[in-house]
Amino acid sequence: MKCNFYLKKLLFVIIIIIISEYINASTSIISGKNPEYANKRIFVYSISDYITLSEYETANFIVDSTGYFSFSIETDEIIKIILPLGAIKAYMYVEPGINYQIILPPRTDKKIEQKLNPYFVETEVQIGILQLFSKNIPVDTFDINYYLYYFDELY
Repeated sequence: MKCNFYLKKLLFVIIIIIISEYINASTSIISGKNPEYANKRIFVYSISDYITLSEYETANFIVDSTGYFSFSIETDEIIKIILPLGAIKAYMYVEPGINYQIILPPRTDKKIEQKLNPYFVETEVQIGILQLFSKNIPVDTFDINYYLYYFDELY
C-alpha cells in the first residue's frame, strides 16, 4: 500500500516535469520574400554544441513560386539559426515568441571549384531583419541581433 502511494507521487512529479518543459517553449515565425530563391528548399540549422560546433536541423521549408517563405521554430531560449544558401551562410538569433520578417541575401550558388574544394568556407552574413512582431504587435526597439552585430563590429 505504501509502495503504491510513492509510485503515484513519482508518476505525478514526472508528468509535471514533462508538462513544464512543453509549457515554456514558444513558437517564433520567420517569414520573408526573395524571388531569387523561388521553388528552392532551404534547410535551417542550429548549433547543439558550441565546443564542437555540431549543427542539427531545426526546420526546412520550400520557397513558393513568388519567392515568399515562412517557417516556425519552437524554442524556450535564444538560439542562433543558420541558413546555408550556396556560397553564403546566413545566420540570425531567434528569441522565443518573437516573429521576424527577414530579408535574405542575394542568391549566390557555389561554383564547381568551391564545391570540390574541401577547404572552402562559406561567407557568413547576418540576416537582415525588416520587422519584428510580438503577438502580432510591431516591436519598435532593437532586438538581440542588432546588439550582437554592434558588439561584433566593435570587438
